[in-house]
Amino acid sequence: MGKTIAVLSGGGMKGMAHIGVLRALEEFGVQIDEYLGTSMGSLIAAAAAGGMSTDEMAKTAKSIRKSDFFPSKWGLAKQMWNNLMGNGRPGCGGVFPINNYHDFVERVLPVDDFRKLPHPLLVNSVNIRSSANVYWGLPGLDDIPVHEAVVSSCSLPGIFPPRELKGEFYVDGGVGNNLPVRMAEQRGADLIIAVTLGFSGASQGYAHSGMRGFMGGFKEILAAAMRQGGIAIRDKIENMLHFCRTPLVLIEVDATEFDMFDFSGIGKLIDRGRTVAREVLSSHPVILREMQSRDPRGHSPLHFSKAKFVLDLDRCIGCGLCVLACPYDIFRMNCETTQLVVTNTERCMQDKACENNCPASVIKVL
Repeated sequence: MGKTIAVLSGGGMKGMAHIGVLRALEEFGVQIDEYLGTSMGSLIAAAAAGGMSTDEMAKTAKSIRKSDFFPSKWGLAKQMWNNLMGNGRPGCGGVFPINNYHDFVERVLPVDDFRKLPHPLLVNSVNIRSSANVYWGLPGLDDIPVHEAVVSSCSLPGIFPPRELKGEFYVDGGVGNNLPVRMAEQRGADLIIAVTLGFSGASQGYAHSGMRGFMGGFKEILAAAMRQGGIAIRDKIENMLHFCRTPLVLIEVDATEFDMFDFSGIGKLIDRGRTVAREVLSSHPVILREMQSRDPRGHSPLHFSKAKFVLDLDRCIGCGLCVLACPYDIFRMNCETTQLVVTNTERCMQDKACENNCPASVIKVL
């Protein structure tokens, strides 16, 4: 299969689903040679690159408590005071201090030196001065502890303060590039395993928390911000996927019913990741071809599934957004309606961008 790179997106505690995905990849015999991680995906990627087994990851994840991420009431009050009176001193700029999470990450990672990791690792964060995406682990950017890179990639603006590293300040990598597929291409990947956490449902499932008082209002504000951010992330991800020319397996775990800081659903998220990944891997043409090449005389013939398209022309409004969303000329404008050029193809990225972007809901990708 050549060089296989896993790209793990951010998503707060939803990122625990990555553990289940990695477990499914092991079960299918897909060996990962390099890891790229953003935000919470960087924590899972760093653990995997350091040699931690998925069983160890799951055990550690299920033991996480809120105190591993957030301070006591006294710590929160102190942070609020620093924000009001700090005048820009280090540690200001977030609702919560990041000390607890920093200590947790430093404690759980098996290897804390980029140059000693069993597998190469890149961690994405954003320089707030230049707005540039910085990939820790690249030559010249591998001289900081791994845990510091992970913490900087998880410093969600407004929630945690920016992280100071080498005289610059950095925030959550998801602000710039939540799924750095292009970097995986530049790293010479022969296959990319890209894992996202429900960006297609970013604007779905709106519901009030039901909580009263300050915490209820805070959760509503945070949820609204996350939904808006999720919509922007979805647009960026679709664009990157459509211009990716390296064989890619997209695993999208729908975790929209879980809160970003839901500590009670970790076990369910791990199981969800494994289940979704197994479904994708068991029918994806790239994986099936690899399995057949390993055992060409297998007892059961392998079916290389294609993406199939169904277009309801009677309800088509002729907006042309499907043509814009698809780089493979599967759709074409014909006068005032859309024409389906092919009914099935292996060229489709199978991320359902045409279906998701159709305002009239007339396209189905099967």
